[in-house]
Amino acid sequence: MSKYTCLVLGETGVGKSSFINAITKSDNCLVSDGPNPCTMNYDIIETKHKNNTFIFIDTPGLNGLLDDTENINKIKNVIVEFPEIRCILILMKFQDKRFTNSIINTLQQYMNCFSLKDFGEHVIIIRTHADKTYKYFNDQKQNIEGAIMKGIQNK
Repeated sequence: MSKYTCLVLGETGVGKSSFINAITKSDNCLVSDGPNPCTMNYDIIETKHKNNTFIFIDTPGLNGLLDDTENINKIKNVIVEFPEIRCILILMKFQDKRFTNSIINTLQQYMNCFSLKDFGEHVIIIRTHADKTYKYFNDQKQNIEGAIMKGIQNK
């Protein structure tokens, strides 16, 4: 039996807690649709799959309403407390097509928590909110198709 510890990082509101709930098929992490963060410290969620144990560490987000210094210190404490972290999952919203200054700043703060070598070797970037992006583009497509049909009918 193997044990894998995954640290889940990302900006406030990107869906870290929702991702963990989905992947562990649970409701162990509090989630919010509003601007206020739910994860104030960190949460440990453990699940088993095919004789393996997976531990997901849900962390406070950065670039939210609160001071990032406190949240970075909490993340550093998690890294010290769980030296067996084997995977760093960084969540980003699907619609963030580019690395904005905000995202670059967040990544730099995370990199400062680890040695650069360790950080780069264990990072996986996961895109979230794809379902909302699809709905937005589908709505836009329908609006454009409706405008085209109106234009054709008016001629």
